[in-house]
Amino acid sequence: MAVSDWTLLDLDDLARTPGVHDVGARLGVSWATLLLVVLRAAERWSPSNVDAATEMTVLHREGRAVLELADGSTEMLDGQVPLSTTARQIVGLVNSDIALAQVLLIGR
Repeated sequence: MAVSDWTLLDLDDLARTPGVHDVGARLGVSWATLLLVVLRAAERWSPSNVDAATEMTVLHREGRAVLELADGSTEMLDGQVPLSTTARQIVGLVNSDIALAQVLLIGR
């Protein structure tokens, strides 16, 4: 359903499926990268060149994860700050818990 440039998308079918899911394809978005990353315990994901954007908005949905950045720094995603933006390139995302972690990455 689209309303004033906003679209509601039900991701329940992806929320429990580990892997990287291209949400942009479901929305028909070709000008941005929209990825839902679902990681099992201690699992790590690294973006491909296609996925890696210089500036990304990170929406932490569930679990605990560590965001690894190109400058060597890390950011803990634990629900304290559910939405953040970084101008540093993301080099990895690691689930730091025993439950599933879900993170939505949005980049241009």
